[in-house]
Amino acid sequence: MNRAPGGHLSGLEMMRGLAALAVVCHHIAQQLVGNPLAGSAGGRLLLWLGGWGVIVFFVLSGFCIHGSVLKQSTTTAIEPDWRTYFARRARRILPGYFAALGLSLVAGSMASTALISAPTTAGVLTHLTFTSGFTHDTALQINCVLWTVVVEVQFYALYPLFIGLRNRLGIAGFTLLLVSISMAIKLAGRSWFDAEERWTWHHLFLNLWWVWALGAWLAEVHAGRSRAWLGLRWLKNTPVAVAVIIASLVLGMVDGQRWHTLWLVVESYALPVLATGVVGAMVFSPLGQGRVPVMEALGRWSYSLYLFHPLALWGCWQLAEQRASAKLVVAMLVSSGLLAALGYRLVERPFQARRAT
Repeated sequence: MNRAPGGHLSGLEMMRGLAALAVVCHHIAQQLVGNPLAGSAGGRLLLWLGGWGVIVFFVLSGFCIHGSVLKQSTTTAIEPDWRTYFARRARRILPGYFAALGLSLVAGSMASTALISAPTTAGVLTHLTFTSGFTHDTALQINCVLWTVVVEVQFYALYPLFIGLRNRLGIAGFTLLLVSISMAIKLAGRSWFDAEERWTWHHLFLNLWWVWALGAWLAEVHAGRSRAWLGLRWLKNTPVAVAVIIASLVLGMVDGQRWHTLWLVVESYALPVLATGVVGAMVFSPLGQGRVPVMEALGRWSYSLYLFHPLALWGCWQLAEQRASAKLVVAMLVSSGLLAALGYRLVERPFQARRAT
């Protein structure tokens, strides 16, 4: 969702586009088929793509935001211009968010789908105040992808605290502290809450902050501010980089129901580490130097693709009279791309141009 801090911009742009496309494919499968997909390896992969895309987005965000701040600082302790930082973040993320929220309110008032739901007063108020993720009733209401933007806004709002603790503990120490907090939150969730409440508890920003921090840590390695992990050095080798990307996807094909508790741990912690490897592959390996214009365009539109594709799927589902078909899948993909292009041109780009002046 954010520009890369120098260097391999095209590779990260393409990865951003792939992450958004993965979420779209997941939601098309969810809309047309639903949970029965979990019965096959291919179906499990389609279901996995949603979480894979979101986690890659969080790591990319940490890398890009923190990397851009590192470029502006020449001292060990980072002291950003906070007024400029918050103004840029608001211009980047809020116009698209509110546009998607407004359109989803209209669509949800007309008809509900697996991704767009009828709004309630609580849902509207909590989405306007970026607090929807604190309760299960509002977290996925109106437009089911907006919960991640709410979490992202909370990351941005707490970035001054992130910098303060990073300056005091170091990026490695602070990231490990966040991992410990995440583990404590998950243990508490299993002890105190039922399945629905546990989902909300596990998707709070404080439980996901360490994933964002992995991207920031990767940015420090890239900028020479932190020592590279042993695994990151191997990512300079193209076959290793490709293997990490494949492993992050193949992991989703495993039937975790046989080892349910263990699998939850693997899914919660192995995926973010592999996602960091995926982003690292685009940063350190020759893969990040390639250029595919179509994928770069998709990367530029990725935020709008992410925000608006539930509306495209909603429209296609209504026009198809809720009947699944191969033609409907094609229509959903094409309409998602067209709506993303319009969202970028009409909503995102005007505010980006204003930032540049």
